[in-house]
Amino acid sequence: MGRRGWIDYLAAADDYSKVIVWSLVLIGVIIILFVTAAWVKRWASRNADAGPVSGFSLSELRKLHQSGQLSQDEFNRAKEKIVQSARTMSVRPPEKTPGPPRDL
Repeated sequence: MGRRGWIDYLAAADDYSKVIVWSLVLIGVIIILFVTAAWVKRWASRNADAGPVSGFSLSELRKLHQSGQLSQDEFNRAKEKIVQSARTMSVRPPEKTPGPPRDL
């Protein structure tokens, strides 16, 4: 059925029920596309937020050291790794200032 055929088909409806049905179908498709896009965005942001994770916090390491589960040397090495990781995470590259718009 060509383009003119659909127009004739919809124009022939005396009670507009066919127009309402197709409008509801179109609204349903739009809703499905919106939900799918929101799900993909949430999935992508969840994976993008995953960064390097250290196994222990500094307070947990102190508790392990105080309870005797870590030696002083092990505590110092783990503490240095946590501090170095925090320093690395805090260093940000300089932000670029936007230049004048370019014509494409």
